[in-house]
Amino acid sequence: MKWDDIQVFLAVFHAGSTAGAARELGLNQSTVSRRLTALETELGFRLFDRIPGGLVPTTSALDALASAEAMRSAANRLTAELQDRDQRVAGTVRVAMFTQLARAFIVPRLPELLTAHPGLRIEFVESTLVSDLARREADLAVRLVPPQSGDLVYKRLGSFGFGVYVSKHASGIDPDRPPPLDALRWIRWDESMSFLPESQWQRQVAPSAEVVLTSMDQGTILTAVEAGLGAAVLAIPLAERHPDLVEIHPESAADLSQPVYLVAHRALRHLPRYDVAWRFIAKLLAEAAGKV
Repeated sequence: MKWDDIQVFLAVFHAGSTAGAARELGLNQSTVSRRLTALETELGFRLFDRIPGGLVPTTSALDALASAEAMRSAANRLTAELQDRDQRVAGTVRVAMFTQLARAFIVPRLPELLTAHPGLRIEFVESTLVSDLARREADLAVRLVPPQSGDLVYKRLGSFGFGVYVSKHASGIDPDRPPPLDALRWIRWDESMSFLPESQWQRQVAPSAEVVLTSMDQGTILTAVEAGLGAAVLAIPLAERHPDLVEIHPESAADLSQPVYLVAHRALRHLPRYDVAWRFIAKLLAEAAGKV
């Protein structure tokens, strides 16, 4: 039994005709008549007697009225609850982004967001996959490329610049007189991340240099550079948060940059909790990109 047909029954009962019910429901009269007939066929008994000028409820209709009204009340309560839930800044927002970006720029500022909206919860999906939004594994995502498909919306937040960094305490490297790029020991992204512009740049400028560590985790790369293991191409806003790192050959990567995008499902974008999270993340990452 379809809820739409129960709505037709209630509208006909109170209007006394299919024409009146059609006006109430915003349907045409033939649609109302067809649905009413289908409901009576499904139930196996008449709900209304057809008389000139209208319809008269049968005993069966009178018996069914209370249950149908209860169904309508329950449906109205459910609709109101769902609408209220979507209009409150409460509930969970799942955000997919690079772990190090979350740790550096978002997590330290979360107390101010959650103090302002105590019913809000943020769940980080520590992923670099573009497909997590399409699979509904996340609600918002920070991405390095704009989406090419799906019912998604996005905003470019800015671009991160890059530099070549080593530890101030690395043996054998004088930051004021560093060795040439191809003479450095390098820490770089794993081959699976070779699409990143900083990874491509390092391979081009120092194709034969010694590579002592590869990783697909930005935090591991940062830690390795801090430990004095070698040099790496790092996003400037991230590297600046590590006082033991120093940039060398600053002119070499001056033109290297990476756009950053914030992406969301179109249907969720302007619902309150997603909108609040969107604006919060966009502001912090735009500020970080603005340091470049």
